[in-house]
Amino acid sequence: MSENQSFDNNSNSIYDVIIIGSGLGGLISGNILQKKGNNVLIIEKNDYPGGYYTSFKRNGFNFDVSLHWTGGCEEGGIVYNILRKFKSENCVEFIKLNELYHWIDQQNYIDFYASTSLPEYIETLVEIFPKEEADIKSYFDLYCNIFDPTVIKRLSKKKISEIINPHFSNPIIKNVILAPLGFFGWPPDDLSAVFSIAFSTFHFSQGAYYIKGSAGAFSKALADIFIKNGGILKYGTEVNKLIFEGKLISGVITKDTEKIKKNYYSHVVIANSNPTLLINNLSSIGDLPSMYAEKIKKREPSLSAINLYLGLKIDLKDYGIKDYMIWTPLYRDRNSDDLKEDLYKADYSGIPIGSITIYSNIDPTCCPEGKSLISVLSYATPEPFQKIYDPENRNNEKYTLLKNKIAEQLIETISKILKIPDLKSHISVMDLATPITFGQYSNNPRGSIMGWQMSVEQFTNPLSQKTPIENLFLCGQWTTGAGGLPSVARSAEAASKLAMKYLKEKT
Repeated sequence: MSENQSFDNNSNSIYDVIIIGSGLGGLISGNILQKKGNNVLIIEKNDYPGGYYTSFKRNGFNFDVSLHWTGGCEEGGIVYNILRKFKSENCVEFIKLNELYHWIDQQNYIDFYASTSLPEYIETLVEIFPKEEADIKSYFDLYCNIFDPTVIKRLSKKKISEIINPHFSNPIIKNVILAPLGFFGWPPDDLSAVFSIAFSTFHFSQGAYYIKGSAGAFSKALADIFIKNGGILKYGTEVNKLIFEGKLISGVITKDTEKIKKNYYSHVVIANSNPTLLINNLSSIGDLPSMYAEKIKKREPSLSAINLYLGLKIDLKDYGIKDYMIWTPLYRDRNSDDLKEDLYKADYSGIPIGSITIYSNIDPTCCPEGKSLISVLSYATPEPFQKIYDPENRNNEKYTLLKNKIAEQLIETISKILKIPDLKSHISVMDLATPITFGQYSNNPRGSIMGWQMSVEQFTNPLSQKTPIENLFLCGQWTTGAGGLPSVARSAEAASKLAMKYLKEKT
């Protein structure tokens, strides 16, 4: 049991707000509400806070589950301003990144660093593609101010391919500009133009940062602040059902790790969990309008991923590798149908790696001195893993063999990218997360890592944070333009405002 847990043995207490899930959305909305004088209970099924914003340790290596970089952390930024609402803007140290990533396209002999400064980024692209200088500059002149309402209106129902294709005939440039979008849909050029441009250019206005000590340190800090301010945070407790009374919700039914059931009551419930749980698990037929349930069922989640975690016995800086993040082309010379086929076979000898993150080069505290920590992220779909995974079988020999095969393929690929042929011999710690892993720890459908797929239809018809139930609100990446700290923080702020408005008017 976590040392951070606050206890409330009286399950008959009536809270102002119960929050389901201690992901970032739950932690931030809980902190805002608690700071405003509300009595808040957060219920978390795991024994740690943060959702995907967490970390785990293996033999002295502190692996970040999913964080690579975030934005809006400087004074005046989106995240900074929201954290300031409960005096937590300095709860951790944010390490500023001067380059977002190192782009390596070995097939086309392109190698450059992507600056977090827009003028420098454009200058770099022009140096690499001098013949397309006019097209590059006109593209960013037209669309970089994506938050202009007139631009949004003009692009709202267009795919990014409909915007970028008329500007560039060279597919290599398109691959570079659309690089950050790989994990939101397949293929990336089918995504919403507004979302794609906003996500790809966000760091130019909000900066890029890594959290010293890992994302887990940030989530722990937020949990500690919540508890210090009087909030109750129950770990190892899962919400099984919502308690309906007429057209309102009066509380939740929970079960802890010892399978002990308890009821907790509140005036408002905020679900910081994926909405499919709301209709499939937390409510019964007839509790929610059928049209609302069907709307959620029809929505498509984003892709899942595999993540290879490596602890190395060597310091990569001794090999001349000083990068924090390396990105490689997601398509190369293959079409999406070929790549889909490889995904369903789980054959990672033919699937491009999305990113290689060398955490130890930006935050040496993540591993022992003289060693290195690497995370390798790539596309994945759950089907090949679901076919052989047996949740009742602890051994899962076939599943383990497949994981080992994929790890071998990824290690061979990154050995070539890093130009260290004997990289395998330097591995001290290795672990591999699959869509099964992401699904188990997050309860996200298909092991989704970034909320809903940002197609034009889904982006232009977002899932409201309000629900048909007057005192039930949604929070987190499923109600925003995408996953990630800035979007989730804004969702949390909005959910807390909805809850306070309801409490003020109705209770």
